Amino acid sequence: MDETIFNEIIDFTRSLVRIPSRTEKESEQVIAEFIFRKLQEFGFNPEIVGPEKQPSVICYIEKNPDNKTIWLEAPLDTSKSTEYGEWKYPPFEGVMEDGRMYGCGIASCKIAIAMYCILARELSRDKNFTGNIFLAFNSDEQCGSLTGVREIIPRAPKADVCLLGYQGMDEIAIGARGWLRIHLQTIGKTAHTGARSSGSTNAIHMMARVINALSSLRFKVKKDTFFWFGPSIHFTTIRGGVAMNIIPEYCRVNIDIRLVLDQSDEDVLRQVKREIEKIQKRDKDFDYQLDIIQYQPAYLTSPTDSFIDLLQETVKDKLGSRLPLVASGHGSAGNLISEIGVPIINAFGVIAGNEHTQDEWIDVESIKTVYEILQKTFIKFLEK
Repeated sequence: MDETIFNEIIDFTRSLVRIPSRTEKESEQVIAEFIFRKLQEFGFNPEIVGPEKQPSVICYIEKNPDNKTIWLEAPLDTSKSTEYGEWKYPPFEGVMEDGRMYGCGIASCKIAIAMYCILARELSRDKNFTGNIFLAFNSDEQCGSLTGVREIIPRAPKADVCLLGYQGMDEIAIGARGWLRIHLQTIGKTAHTGARSSGSTNAIHMMARVINALSSLRFKVKKDTFFWFGPSIHFTTIRGGVAMNIIPEYCRVNIDIRLVLDQSDEDVLRQVKREIEKIQKRDKDFDYQLDIIQYQPAYLTSPTDSFIDLLQETVKDKLGSRLPLVASGHGSAGNLISEIGVPIINAFGVIAGNEHTQDEWIDVESIKTVYEILQKTFIKFLEK
């Protein structure tokens, strides 16, 4: 890898880290405009799409419309990890120390944005690259809303493969769990805590019984090599009560259920409601309301997909052996993109650590390895 390109990726990544884009905290407008201008400098014709405060950036680089198109996707927003504890390194400076660069969102996924943009520029100038590239950097992913990728999908060209910007050089993720997000409310009857009558019903006590029941719920799913870790259910937020001496009338929770391939929203909801109905049978005063916030099924790209095979060949040439093919535990934009029939690489990239937490980092030297693997794989893919 040319040292000039290597240093350019480092500088570009540092510039992105210095633009805070924490989900639901800062607008993606500043970082989107910065990337837009950078792509214009490269001679491309990018577009900013979506709402003004939550824009996404797309750029179609067409060299041969009759050949294949590679879609490179990464989120503009980052986690709010600066709120979870103290950082040793300033989160918005891109400090380098002992071969690592630190920063909020550097691994997830600002290194990918920088690498994808510069790789696209170099491939557009390479006579051996005879296909097309679609760059797409979406807003509003890390909070789970994924509004940015919903704006991008209708504008995307027909693509033959899509790589997402999640990092890691010890495995290749070709799928991801889905999710079912539920809002649940228990409804009681309020009264003063000192009342001598027994006409009240405590909504928090009701919810405690629901939490105990659903926390021990075991979903019946088929064994799967890629989704060996199975589904999960977590209560993620809880609110209830208005004062120390008032029996709460309402208790509200959000439930995040992660799904594997053979789970549908109907099946999971049926199991959840069955457990709640058991509580209702034992308590005539038990009342609740359940609403679905969001549902997205799991996905898995075929392990025999031609791009995956080529990527593994290049990895073996560069690293000495093929990497394990796995599914990711978390969901991503790939869950939506896979629905339009595009094979997805959910995660492959540089060596990284502490994603979504303090002192997030990337291994700088591994940039060279990943860049060369992707460059060679893309050229081979278009030759075939």
